[in-house]
Amino acid sequence: MLVSALAALAAALVAGLAEAVLAGAGFWPGVCAAGFAAMYAAPAGFALALLVRALWRSWRPLADDPARAAGGLAFAALAILLAALAGWAGARLAASLTHVPRLAALTIGAAAVVAGALAALASAPAARALARIVPAARVPSAAAGLAAVLSLLLWPIAPYLTIFAVTLVAGHAATGLRRRGAAIAIVIAAAALAALTAYASMTRPEALVDARRATLGGLAIRASGR
Repeated sequence: MLVSALAALAAALVAGLAEAVLAGAGFWPGVCAAGFAAMYAAPAGFALALLVRALWRSWRPLADDPARAAGGLAFAALAILLAALAGWAGARLAASLTHVPRLAALTIGAAAVVAGALAALASAPAARALARIVPAARVPSAAAGLAAVLSLLLWPIAPYLTIFAVTLVAGHAATGLRRRGAAIAIVIAAAALAALTAYASMTRPEALVDARRATLGGLAIRASGR
């Protein structure tokens, strides 16, 4: 759990500062955007990490059967990818066909059902292929790498989420996070960001206005009522 907490903090710090740089924000607006985004992203990342840990523990009995483990990984990956594509395609299709909310929701729901059916159909051949390529011991690493690759699809929409997801996965894979020095450095950096954000939000209101340009940082500021 400590590694997950540190990885979530590190991911929030890296993603927030990277988004501020990409958005062209100055120092104080960038600090505000990163700080407010971290208020939501760090707990969400920690909760997501705990959920994945619980999921993996429930799958541990499959570790002795490479085919079943690879099949579960294949189905999960296909279901996530196809559901995401279905949501995007369904929303685009609904927007072009109708402006009636119920019909639009029905269109997106139908696209999600089709995506689930395709994932179920493709899971068996994908499982056989993965069982030949990925040994059971490598399934966690393969799943982490796949999650990082899939997160790249979010880059055109929200670079913050891509950087956050990749850093979160890398943080769990890095054994250095288990060292006391790395843990202390991450906690100090998070505390410094929180202090600077609080200072800027109280003394530099113009920084909050400028920080709204940052994608998710600006949304977090508005969600906080600032």
